[in-house]
Amino acid sequence: MATLIKTMPRVVDPGSATIQNNLFIKNGEAWTAGAFLRVDTSGLLVELATFVAATHGNIRAMALDTVTDPGNSTTAANVLLIADDTIFEGNMHHDTASSAVATEAAIGQQYGLHVGNNNATPAVSVHNVDMEVKNTTNTCLQVTDIGSDYNPAENSTADVYGRVRFKILPSVIDGVAKS
Repeated sequence: MATLIKTMPRVVDPGSATIQNNLFIKNGEAWTAGAFLRVDTSGLLVELATFVAATHGNIRAMALDTVTDPGNSTTAANVLLIADDTIFEGNMHHDTASSAVATEAAIGQQYGLHVGNNNATPAVSVHNVDMEVKNTTNTCLQVTDIGSDYNPAENSTADVYGRVRFKILPSVIDGVAKS
C-alpha cells in the first residue's frame, strides 16, 4: 500500500474530443492545466469548483494550459472539448484518506468531482473523483477501470488516493450553462 500524491487528471483516450482555441476565458479566472472547465451563461470558460450538477450545469472542457487571470473576457483558452467517449485518469478522493481506495466495486459507479488540495507540500489544487458523492443527482463522472487492473505494477487496490480511469457523463457534458 502507498499513499499516492493526487495529481490533475490526464487524458488517456481522447475519443472524439477536439482541441479548441476559440473559447474565451471569463475575466478573473485562473486555472492549472488539467482543470475541468464549464461554460457560463455568457459563453465564457470558468473553472469548476466541487461539482454540484444543479448549480454548475456542465463540464464542457479540460484546460490544456495553465492560465492566469487575463484581465479581460476576450482572451481565448487552449482547451480539449470533452466528448462522451473521452477517458481520463485521476485519483480517488475521500475526506477520510484511508477510505480513498480504488476497488473493483468502483467500476461502473457514478461519482462527483472534488476540487481541493493534493496531499503534497506545497499543496496545489487538483480535480479528483469524489467517492463521497456517489450515485446521486450531483454525480458527473463514471469510473471505467481501476489502476490495479490496467497497471498492477504501479497500482494496488490498497493505495490511498488510488488511480482510476473515468469519463464525464453525457448529460453533464450537454448540461445547461449556469451563471
